[in-house]
Amino acid sequence: MTADDARLTLARRELDETARECLSARLLAREAFYRQAITRLYFATFRAAQALLAAHGVEAVNHEAVQRLIGLHLVVPGALSKEAGRALSSLLSRRHEAAYRLLVDIDESTWLTARSEAITLFGAAPEYLRRAWPQLSLPTALGAQ
Repeated sequence: MTADDARLTLARRELDETARECLSARLLAREAFYRQAITRLYFATFRAAQALLAAHGVEAVNHEAVQRLIGLHLVVPGALSKEAGRALSSLLSRRHEAAYRLLVDIDESTWLTARSEAITLFGAAPEYLRRAWPQLSLPTALGAQ
């Protein structure tokens, strides 16, 4: 297996996980489990970001590294919009609030804002991935939430 094949395999697996996390987030939100839905939604965007990094030939070891590397390798050079980079960063903050700050209210409004941020990232990801690998089929979760 070549390095490009390995990157493509990793990107595909990350995108498969993105789709599963999106479905999980939607199911949780439908039942008003907004804290859990936001956590799953963040992980969907985290997986999509990992796929973007794989397409670029970069691997990150943790959540903060994903944020930093997306900025450095994709946002700063203009391959990914600043809005998409900010959305990923905001979703990490929302995930921390949802998971660890129980005194912070997490309601449907919070969910809808997080969902909108995820859509911003998901809207930017397919364009970059198609440029990197035109043969890569993208899950529907990346096209619309």
